[in-house]
Amino acid sequence: MLWRVILALVLARGRCEGGVLMWAYGKSATDYYAKSVIQTAGWKFCNDNKESFRWGTIKGHTFPQLNVESLRACLERGELFAHVKPEHIKHGDPALATPDGFFSAAKEAGWSVVVALHRENGLSRQLSGINWGLRHQTDPRMRELAFVKYFCDRGDNILEQYAPERQMIIRGMQAALRAGFRVLFLTYADVTADTCGSVGDTLAFYDPTKEWPHCTLDLNNSHAKTHVDLPLREHLGDHAAACANDTFSKHPEWRWMLDEGGHRSLPPLDWPAVDYNISHPNFIHRTDLHPTFS
Repeated sequence: MLWRVILALVLARGRCEGGVLMWAYGKSATDYYAKSVIQTAGWKFCNDNKESFRWGTIKGHTFPQLNVESLRACLERGELFAHVKPEHIKHGDPALATPDGFFSAAKEAGWSVVVALHRENGLSRQLSGINWGLRHQTDPRMRELAFVKYFCDRGDNILEQYAPERQMIIRGMQAALRAGFRVLFLTYADVTADTCGSVGDTLAFYDPTKEWPHCTLDLNNSHAKTHVDLPLREHLGDHAAACANDTFSKHPEWRWMLDEGGHRSLPPLDWPAVDYNISHPNFIHRTDLHPTFS
């Protein structure tokens, strides 16, 4: 198959030893995708946690500081997958607090592949985050109040993070390539509409010479259960939905995020920011292999 040829060519420039680092923000189907990868491959998460380098102690689990030694220790224990969010690098060794610093250290530690994932629809990601925070709230009035507080009180400020977050994902990919990683980019549509295909491509990207097991999906993903696929007005309530519509209508570059009730996965092809402008022999955008998902 064409994609196997392309992946083999990439592999010829690198080695399949090491592990896979996922570079992505949360609420982007990362749990579902990552757990499906390790269940299929028979791998373990670095530090026994998908978010391997969160800071502090959570549910009795104390996370090690993010540094070269802790990155190397995971590989020495045979723990081959780690999800590192951009905010995680700010809480580790100061030398790793930039994308260049982090990926240089990760390469020195022995990691070999980066999978970058970004959910372009910032509104949809925000909705997922709010729903996750409200997952134990059963009073519909309190839920609606939370949406009003977010979308009406903040106004245009709800848009301020979209461009910087997107740029941080790009900076991470560029830094990884400079450090010598092979980089696979996945869209949110890839991992939600074709999860097994994305898992298979990830493992083939890691090692195209190996016959990987049939895809095993993570069917116990609690994050997926907080997704609410409703029209925006039914989801947020009349007041909050009106505020969201008003805010996005004033900013044409983000207006598409309201489509499909705020659940549109991919931006329009004529969106000015749609091109990642990365051209490198060790970089593959999955939609180049599967145009159906572009």
